[in-house]
Amino acid sequence: SQTDLPFSFDIIVAGGISMKNILRNTSFWDVDKGSLDLNRDREFIISRVLEYGTMDDLKVLLKLYDRSDIEEAVKATNSLSRITANFWSKMLSISSEEINSCSMLPRYLRKH
Repeated sequence: SQTDLPFSFDIIVAGGISMKNILRNTSFWDVDKGSLDLNRDREFIISRVLEYGTMDDLKVLLKLYDRSDIEEAVKATNSLSRITANFWSKMLSISSEEINSCSMLPRYLRKH
């Protein structure tokens, strides 16, 4: 619930809190979290949390974004690993054809 989180979502909507205080280093170790924008960087934020986040990170993600936002990010991103993309496609009832953009990248294809 919102009371379990170290910030108020009303403040986020009003633009009064930095993403730096919301996002944890587990998923964003290599970026300036303070420069991320909730809307502009939606796909990046969602894909990072789905790939590297903890359960606590996922709880925050589900408060920040609608299911449709998460589904669209899974379909559009090319930064999820094949395993992560397949897992989330099953969890969100997305067909495997719709996640092709990420799971068919050369780095994720099996080498024969």
